[in-house]
Amino acid sequence: MHKDSQPTSPRESETSETMKENQHLKVYIERLGLPPSCLSTITQVYKQMAARIWVIENSHAMKKKDSHLIIAAANLEKIERKDGVSRWSDLSQCIDFHTEMAAQCWIPSKYWLVNEPGGDSPKRFSLGWGKGEEVRSESERIIQVMKETKLDSKASPLARQLRNIEKYISKEASMLRDQNKFIGVVVCTQGEPTDRKGDKGKDVLRDFVKSLASLSDLPVKTVFRLCTDNDLVVDFYNTLDVNEKCDVLDDFWGEAMEVYLHNPWLTYGIGLHRLREACLATDLIDNLDETSFTLEEIHEFCVDFFVGKNSDVPLANPCHDFPGFVSDLRNILKSQELVWNPVKNKLCPWVDVDKLNTIFRRASAMGRGERRESFCRGMSSKNISHEDMQNGGTQSLGHRSNFPQQKLRRCHTTNTPQASPPPLPKAPLRRANTDCSSKKSAESPAEGNVMKESSSQFMKHSEPKDLNEAIKRWSHPTAEPAPLETLLVDVPKLFPVSNDYVEDHEYFDKWKEFSEDAFYGQSSEEKNELLRRAARKARLFLHPDKLPQDLTENQRHLFKSIWNVLSKSVYKTESTVKVDLECFSKSNF
Repeated sequence: MHKDSQPTSPRESETSETMKENQHLKVYIERLGLPPSCLSTITQVYKQMAARIWVIENSHAMKKKDSHLIIAAANLEKIERKDGVSRWSDLSQCIDFHTEMAAQCWIPSKYWLVNEPGGDSPKRFSLGWGKGEEVRSESERIIQVMKETKLDSKASPLARQLRNIEKYISKEASMLRDQNKFIGVVVCTQGEPTDRKGDKGKDVLRDFVKSLASLSDLPVKTVFRLCTDNDLVVDFYNTLDVNEKCDVLDDFWGEAMEVYLHNPWLTYGIGLHRLREACLATDLIDNLDETSFTLEEIHEFCVDFFVGKNSDVPLANPCHDFPGFVSDLRNILKSQELVWNPVKNKLCPWVDVDKLNTIFRRASAMGRGERRESFCRGMSSKNISHEDMQNGGTQSLGHRSNFPQQKLRRCHTTNTPQASPPPLPKAPLRRANTDCSSKKSAESPAEGNVMKESSSQFMKHSEPKDLNEAIKRWSHPTAEPAPLETLLVDVPKLFPVSNDYVEDHEYFDKWKEFSEDAFYGQSSEEKNELLRRAARKARLFLHPDKLPQDLTENQRHLFKSIWNVLSKSVYKTESTVKVDLECFSKSNF
């Protein structure tokens, strides 16, 4: 079982692989509850992944019972969550599933425990590196090792493990690049790295980040599968998600909430989550929890997911024919099984077409607004309907959530600090010249009206005279302060190029835009959880320790003001949000 002579291992002969591949992957897709039409998309990633390495933390910290187990019906018609289980139980369930699938689909896999497992169990073991008939017994042995592994060590030397993997893969890095292949590296951890003695600290974290950056230079796809509900740990890894080439995964329910904040039109089914854990997801799927998709990206996702190589299935390009796209998508969804939605806790279609329609109508009504440019990139004025034209929808459309117009005009030079945050004699705040149309929630119509009214009032004001007034209009679009969800959605209105009273900086691009529709039609509990996660992301972006050192006085004043306004708003919301975000008021600029 312990064979580390080479980082890649050929699957069975190409002929044998070709014959068995489709059938095995079809079964895999069926087990995941995914549309059969996505087979070609998954097969493409499968062929690019030469092998997979699992780094498994078996420290004493994995005993803590703050994790969850997936309790799924055999047909996936219902998925329940069992709380209060150990982190190791969560991790073991994940490893067991992917080991079984690797044996079935012939994915050469290595398993590296961070610490000695105790007893007669090996610290490193493999699956799919030998003869085909050995795979089943290997998978059974791996599951047994996971059951017998001891969790006695206080150490979690993840940096050392990453360096070992880098050394191991570098042997064949050139060959992997030539063949357009990669090694999947899945790090399963509770998150807090230590040195070999079990000590923590800034030096340990720096060493860990340095090791990850070095590994990222190789042809690898790195996934961190976190087994914890500790917000500080999740925030730390989400920072890595932004700065390094890696994907950070929470548990199934946490990731579903993250995806919903940016793309509420999609049901994040368990199959999508398992693909990401397995390093078999496309880059587009991996971005679902990072950015609000444009029309082009939504179309690409739907083609990959529902059409694949089946050219007989019509799916119009929404950039040219949005009504046709909606009609085709509705027809496609009629033939798809419903999937369990962990946000709604019920069976739903893969795509909420009504919500997609609402997002498009609002984006069209925004005319030259940034969110319209973000959502509708790729359309031209001749493709926009007469109704859209009446709403100012004649603009060629831009990029995703980090706003291409900013990138086009940026010349990043060293910022020179300003004396104070007084008004800058520049062009005033640019806004859309029409109201935002929005679909009112059947469950909470007043809530929809609040966000719609506040957004439109923000746009209708005369031009602000300085930065402070622009901030005031964001925080108080009417006589009353804006609700937390409106503040979070509208933060980008205070950034360049919308706001010419603050200098440009590349850091603005790192803000992750929230979908306005994510907060409509939710139960109180669901909305509180969404707000908690959205506010946590905002806190991570605005935290003084995360901000660049070269900010001007105006930029620093803007970030501090946004932080203060959000802090006050957080404490006016439900208690679950208040408790989790106390650090908003405890941190100082």
